[in-house]
Amino acid sequence: MIPFLKTGSQTEVQNYRPIALLPSLSKVFEKLLHKHIYSYLEHHKLLIPNNSGFRKKHSTLNSLLSNCNNLYQAYDSNLSSGMVFLDISKAFDRFDRTCLLFKIQELGIDGPLLNRLSSFLSQRSHQQDPLRP
Repeated sequence: MIPFLKTGSQTEVQNYRPIALLPSLSKVFEKLLHKHIYSYLEHHKLLIPNNSGFRKKHSTLNSLLSNCNNLYQAYDSNLSSGMVFLDISKAFDRFDRTCLLFKIQELGIDGPLLNRLSSFLSQRSHQQDPLRP
């Protein structure tokens, strides 16, 4: 793991997040898992159409245009509208693996793929890169 400055002062520890340096085999395995899970979610239409994050042929512009369109439609219909902005910058700093596996199982992913995911996520640890101070 190496620290990566997110934002703010370089002297404050909370402004850094760890970056995992994975072995090449793990990267290949993650790509294969992603391919299978993504195709499953697409095939079963489990991805929300307005969710543009990490999707092919989608960008933040899609999300922005969708939100603007909703606001304009509400305005044209003399309806009240509003937006809530949340800071989720630390949302991925920690996650509960058990909860993640439960959610994946709720989506209908089970059998060998769920077992491989569970095995891949279980008993993971990190250590400081010995070549870095």
